[in-house]
Amino acid sequence: MEFDPAHADWSAHMKDVLIAARDRAQGRTALTGAELAEVHRRYARIIAFAKAGQPHALIRRLDGRREDYLRFAADFAVPFTSNGAERDLRMVKPQVKVSGAWRTLTGARYSCRIRSFIYTVRKQGHTVLAKLTELFAGNVW
Repeated sequence: MEFDPAHADWSAHMKDVLIAARDRAQGRTALTGAELAEVHRRYARIIAFAKAGQPHALIRRLDGRREDYLRFAADFAVPFTSNGAERDLRMVKPQVKVSGAWRTLTGARYSCRIRSFIYTVRKQGHTVLAKLTELFAGNVW
């Protein structure tokens, strides 16, 4: 869908541009130069329209960090979302719900260190139990 300046919902159009770029990338190693130029053209058009209206912090950030927001379209090694990083922190909330809270700040720090170790082991493709066993045997990874 092409951006329609008469329609004031610029954020929905921005989402469409980003999702379309992500979908085009599926199963490929790169967008063509023409495809990437089209993504940048549509992105710039939406920014220009949104800036003409009431200024918002989000639109200024989208404009100022354009290359960062579109990096996934130029470099397919960059993930579309940062969900992996967000997912790593998500266990904190259930931990607080189950136990009510950590008893001490030290306990919270230890819990975060353990979770960090487990996530790192998984990301590196190792077995968590094997690496924990090695760790407790004194073999620091």
